[in-house]
Amino acid sequence: MTNETTASLRGYWSTHRALIVALCIALIWFALDQSLKSYAIDHVPHYPQRLEPIPGLVALSYAENRGAAWSLFSNATLPLTILRAVASVAMLWWLMRQPKPRLGLMMAIGLIAGGALGNAFDGATRGYVVDMLLSPTLTALYRPIFGTEYPVFNLADVGVVGGVALLLWSSRNRARTESVRQKQA
Repeated sequence: MTNETTASLRGYWSTHRALIVALCIALIWFALDQSLKSYAIDHVPHYPQRLEPIPGLVALSYAENRGAAWSLFSNATLPLTILRAVASVAMLWWLMRQPKPRLGLMMAIGLIAGGALGNAFDGATRGYVVDMLLSPTLTALYRPIFGTEYPVFNLADVGVVGGVALLLWSSRNRARTESVRQKQA
């Protein structure tokens, strides 16, 4: 490789590093989500029946969700699909515009985008989102307040919620670091 080619690659990497990392995470999460959904379609019993691979912690039960979380906006598949896809692209575009994004931010955006794309893909190809995860632990916390079992969800949802939590934690950490730097200056 010539020095020019190496310099060109370094320049491309430094300019697009955040997008490349976030896209890799999004694609991995998307693939994991779609693989688990494919398995659920073929092997998991329909809700309310369930398999309990890790009793008390995780159960599997197939459900078709034609809305958003907790089946909100039921039968609004097309608008939700478009919203999820646009949100994913917008977050990745926003990430590219950040001056020096940290790894936590890249990971958070990757998880959120991968999860949103996983559910958008379901809406576009199936007309509904495949859900299959149940959490007896979440149900134990949820039932006393709402009187019912915690809703069935999927790995895409875990990516979105986990990504948002990581985004909040990353933002808090960054603010704390900047505050310490200002005090030291």
